[in-house]
Amino acid sequence: MANQPFVISAEGIDYGIHQVLKETGIEPDIRFSSMDDHVVISMVANNLGISMLPNLVIGNARAQIQALPLEPNFSRELGIGIRSYAGLSPAAQQFIAAIQEHINTF
Repeated sequence: MANQPFVISAEGIDYGIHQVLKETGIEPDIRFSSMDDHVVISMVANNLGISMLPNLVIGNARAQIQALPLEPNFSRELGIGIRSYAGLSPAAQQFIAAIQEHINTF
């Protein structure tokens, strides 16, 4: 993998990834940046480089690529802010329920 170019989302977008690289002293040879995760996954699937993407982004693409865990492990917390659950639209309530169900699969 040492000869693979590194494909990453654009600087200033994925602060967490750039922070992990900085903290671990890794200076990848970034030859291409894209804000489109599907483009990045496609490039990796076609052996055009490697990348760091969250599990939620990788999703069903695991059949096309090899996903490896980070060492040391890196994670981030996501949240949803609402004023009142009772005041949410049915679509927003279903969205929150779907997220909660998805989280429980981890």
